[in-house]
Amino acid sequence: VTALDDVAWMLNLRGNDIEYNPLFFSYVLFHRAGPKDNETYSADLFIDQGKVQDAAVLEHLSTNNITVHEYTAVVAKLKEYAAAHAGASAAGEGTEDAAKAKKKISVDTKQINQKLFEALEAAEYELVAQDATIEHLKAAKNAVQQEGMRQCNIRDCAAIMKYFAFLEEELAKPDHGLDEFIGAEKVTAYRAAGELFKGPSFEPISSIGANGAIIHYAAAKDTAVKLNNDEIYLLDSGGQYLDGTTDITRCGHFGGKAPTAFQKQAYTAVLLGTLDVERVVWPSTGTYHGGDFDILARRHLFAAGLDYKHGTGHGVGSLLCVHEGPIGISRGYTTKFIEGMCVSDEPGYYHDGEFGIRIENVIMVQKHEKYDDRLIFENLTVAPYERELIDTSLVEQGTLDYLNRHHEKCLAKLTPLLQDDARALAYVTKKCAPLTK
Repeated sequence: VTALDDVAWMLNLRGNDIEYNPLFFSYVLFHRAGPKDNETYSADLFIDQGKVQDAAVLEHLSTNNITVHEYTAVVAKLKEYAAAHAGASAAGEGTEDAAKAKKKISVDTKQINQKLFEALEAAEYELVAQDATIEHLKAAKNAVQQEGMRQCNIRDCAAIMKYFAFLEEELAKPDHGLDEFIGAEKVTAYRAAGELFKGPSFEPISSIGANGAIIHYAAAKDTAVKLNNDEIYLLDSGGQYLDGTTDITRCGHFGGKAPTAFQKQAYTAVLLGTLDVERVVWPSTGTYHGGDFDILARRHLFAAGLDYKHGTGHGVGSLLCVHEGPIGISRGYTTKFIEGMCVSDEPGYYHDGEFGIRIENVIMVQKHEKYDDRLIFENLTVAPYERELIDTSLVEQGTLDYLNRHHEKCLAKLTPLLQDDARALAYVTKKCAPLTK
């Protein structure tokens, strides 16, 4: 096993070798022995041994039959195993049984690096391709992980609302001194003040006005633009928590110059696409995947002559990578959705030189509450949408009712976490007020 997120998931361990991703440099050689009805399992972990000196970690490894080796010993150990197997088979050399006894090893051919691949070939292993096996298992969260994803998203949304409430108040002051870079630092600070936070899940995209139209914009300290309450502010950010990983995008408009009719039309079209994906119901017995649902996110934009040049969604890990395979929502994805999978739902619209809009929720595949053979998405992101940018004349009454129910849920989930911040509670209460035609 060579993919670092596969190793971390397989061993139920996390590290901090890579910024934003709780991973550690390592390889794992997994062993299965015995008859199918009485199999035994063990593993060899190749890692900098100085990183596994904690008593709890050592006990965890020992209990699960995991032997630790130095990271650089992996090639020598593979050769050693191959030689030992060949020695055990020497008595049958030249026979049909000996030919069949060649050491087999399963590898993910899309993840293994060239050095290990060449080492396995040189040791005359019989390679068995098992591409994305762990990746598929990892994507379907178990019951504990599912509940963790729910809870960390609630806390994460509370932090975002505290930050947006702060912005609304500060941006009304002419001498506020806030820019995009400071904003990114501030939202991280709000997250860090909450429980179980381990760090951002990626570099925050904090962008105002025209910079919002740059899809993967990153504000630099020396060139960040001063924030204002006249233009649309786009924040795409996320957190790593001990109970899960978050990714959320919200646009804010903080009470200055009124948004244009076109900006409201574009935002509403994006919002309707977000909701169309979220509300889809599909048969669990089929092979439905993200490629089937991408058009739902775009149809209102298409009808308005608009579109966006990125995928609609990506898989999301559980205290792992914020971008996780093998699922996603775009025309290129073909992996079937099954219960427990988490994926982002993030259509957008980007008007070069003027503004950008993106709305992103993390949604999780669940069984339908009424029909056993149907699946649905559960929206884990409980942050209200920007009511100042919604053109309710473009929203059907049934969808408006759905939006209001979502905002009722947001208010109920966030209120207990905002008791220490009257400003944020007032902000959320205002944003969650019923929408009408």
